[in-house]
Order: sequence, then structure tokens, then C-alpha cells
Amino acid sequence: MASSNKTDKLQLPQWQLSDKPEMEDFNDAFEKVEDFKDEFDSHKAESASKHITESGENINGRYIKFDDGTMIAYGYITDNKSFENEWGSLFYATIGKITFPKPFVSRPYVYYSDAGGSPAFFIATSGTVSKIGTPHIDLYRPAKNYNLLAVGLNWLAIGRWK
Repeated sequence: MASSNKTDKLQLPQWQLSDKPEMEDFNDAFEKVEDFKDEFDSHKAESASKHITESGENINGRYIKFDDGTMIAYGYITDNKSFENEWGSLFYATIGKITFPKPFVSRPYVYYSDAGGSPAFFIATSGTVSKIGTPHIDLYRPAKNYNLLAVGLNWLAIGRWK
């Protein structure tokens, strides 16, 4: 006896108590699952191609533009620096300004972190973020060092490209 009850979404047969499935029930159910899988895969591919509008990289870093207007730009800097410039009881090395790989249409939010290297340091900026780059960046540490030390700085900017 073929089932008279069906699931909501795919209208697959449901059997209750003494109902016994027949082969036609299975064949129909397999066809519906295959059709749904094809529709789902098509939607997945369509969605995946919609979200990222453009991505790339240049000497300034990498960027990803999303179709909703969001852009993420990121990169890192590695260099050898001496910490001999004095500021109160601290010593600093200058990184300077970083130019984004693509300009934003308004000022983005920018985050910095230590990318590894020899010394422990903290990051300070002076000035303001612009549509095209970061403010001036210095690295500070409590000990003076005339020797060149390997430093690394990660940066991440999130804002709007349209």
C-alpha cells in the first residue's frame, strides 16, 4: 500500500504503523531527493559566486571585495630595526605609514598585531587612518638596542569599497 502521508519540504512518503512501502514509493522518493540535490548544488554555486566580487594582491598587501560593499585588506611587514630612539623611558623604531592595496571609500577600521620576530614590543600610532592608508606606526620597547632586530607587524583593515 502506497503511503498517503508526505513530508513538508520534499513531499517524501511517510509510513505509519501498518503501512507498508511499495517500490514506487522508493523510486519516487529517490527522484525527489536527486532533484532537490541538483537544486541545492545550483544554489550553492550561485551563492558562492555572488559573495566575492574581486580579490587580489600587490606590493602593498592583499584585498577581498564582497558584493555587499565590504572590503577586507591585510598584510604584514617584516624588517630589521634598531630601537635607539628615546621617548621617555621607552625606545622606539619607526615603521611609518602603510598604503592599502586598494583604497576604501571611507575610513576603515584597522587592527595591528605582532607578527613575530626577536624583540617584544608594543604598537603605537599617531595620526588618523585615511581611505588610502594607516597613520604613522612606531614600535616601542623598554630596552634600548642599537643592533638590528627582526620585527614583524600584521595589519588588517575592514571597511567599504562602495
